[in-house]
Amino acid sequence: MHSSFRRNLLLAGVAASLRPLPTAWAASPFKIGFVLHGPVSNAGWTYQHDLGRRELEKNLGAQIEVRTVPDTDDGPDSERVARELSAAGYRLIFGASFGYMKPMLSVANDNPGIQYLIASGYQTAKNVGGYNARWHEGGYLAGIVAGRTTRSNIIGLVGAHPVPDVMWYLNAFALGARSVNPKAMVHVVFVNSWFDPPKERDAAVALMNQGADVLTHFTDTPAVTTAAEARGVGAISFHSDMRNHAPRNYLTGVTHHWGGFYTRVAREVMAGSWKPGLYLAASATAW
Repeated sequence: MHSSFRRNLLLAGVAASLRPLPTAWAASPFKIGFVLHGPVSNAGWTYQHDLGRRELEKNLGAQIEVRTVPDTDDGPDSERVARELSAAGYRLIFGASFGYMKPMLSVANDNPGIQYLIASGYQTAKNVGGYNARWHEGGYLAGIVAGRTTRSNIIGLVGAHPVPDVMWYLNAFALGARSVNPKAMVHVVFVNSWFDPPKERDAAVALMNQGADVLTHFTDTPAVTTAAEARGVGAISFHSDMRNHAPRNYLTGVTHHWGGFYTRVAREVMAGSWKPGLYLAASATAW
C-alpha cells in the first residue's frame, strides 16, 4: 500500500451564513424533520447526513426543534413518514434518499406551506428542491489512488443501482484510475439496493475472486471496506471515513459533509428567502 495515499478526500458542504435569525422565529422553535434511509450507525450515507443534522442543531440551537426518522424505506413508507411529519407541524423536511423523490413530491403537492428537499432528487416544485454533492470530483481523485495502487490492474466497484448518481461517481473514478494507469480496468457489480450489507459483502467477494486488489463502492454501509480488509485488499470508502473498518488496508475515502448546507437552507426557509431548485454542494479536496 502507498502510505502517501492514506489520507481522506473531503467533499465539503456549502458554508452556512451565521447571520441572526428573524425575531419572528424566536418565540417558538422552528420544526425541521429528517427522513433517513438506514440506521444511523457509525459510518456510511445515513451517518453522514446525521452528522449534518447534528451540526445544524449546534448552529441554530434552541431556535429549532429537530426530529429524525431513520430506517425509512423508499416508496410508500417514505410517503407515510413525510405525511406524518407534515401533519405534526414540521415546516422543513429533508429526505435523504433518491427513492424519496416521487413520494415526497406527492406529499408536497398537498402541503404547499411546507418546504421539502430530497437528496439526489432531480425534480422540483414550488416547495420542493433537490440537493446533491459533486461525486465526480472526489471520485476522480480516488480513482487516481486506485490506479496507482493496483498491481493486478483490476479494480472493483460495488454499486447500489445503475442510476445517474452512481454512474457519475463510477465514470469519474474510472477516468481517474486510467489517467495514471492506462491498463487499469474497473469491474462493477450492482446489488440493486442502497442498504444491504450481506449483498454488498458478497459482491465485494465476487470482485476479489475476479482478481480485484482495490475495492471501492457507492453503497450505504462499510460492508465493502470490511470485506476488503478481511482479504488484504486495498479499500477506498465512499460517503464517510471508514478507516476504522480497515485499519491495515485503508487507502483513502470520499466523504460528504452536509451540515453547512442544512444550516443554510434552514436559515433561508425561516427568513422566507428560500427558493426551490437543484443545489450542488461546493467541493474541495484535502490530502
